[in-house]
Formats: sequence, structure tokens, C-alpha cells
Amino acid sequence: MIKTISYLGLGMMGSGMAANLLKADYKLTVWNRNAEKCEPFGRKGAGVADTPADAVRDAEFVMYSLSNDEAVEEVVFGAKGILSGIKEG
Repeated sequence: MIKTISYLGLGMMGSGMAANLLKADYKLTVWNRNAEKCEPFGRKGAGVADTPADAVRDAEFVMYSLSNDEAVEEVVFGAKGILSGIKEG
């Protein structure tokens, strides 16, 4: 069973989904381009990452909710993106 989740993008949809993951007692790490949006999740026990790569380093499952194609490309493929931090498998 998956226990460690990384959630990137805490806009209207992402913040609701991340909140539900915390309520369900998953170990959650969050990241958002605007770090202030991570603060409420950190206060509730989520890990807060500085970069997408940091957010996914120990995750078993990665989820994201981003605003457009450019944001997805940067978060996934960028220099500090998901693919530079995720472990194999």
C-alpha cells in the first residue's frame, strides 16, 4: 500500500486534494511555485519541499495539479524538476 505521496501544485484543485491526503493519514510532501501556499500544509504535518526534485525524492507516488503545459514541462523536465529527483522504479 502506498504511504508516501508527493503533491506538486497547490492551487484550488491541488490544495483540496492535498488536504484530503493529509486527512487520510498519508505521509505527504508538498511543493508549489508560491511557497506561501505550502505553509498551511506544513503546519498540519506535511513536508514542504524547496524544489520539485526535493519533493519527489522519497515519494512512492507523485501527483501534480498545474495550470498549463509550460508549468508541467518545467516541473517535470526542468533542471530541478521531478525527473531529476525521482528514484528508479
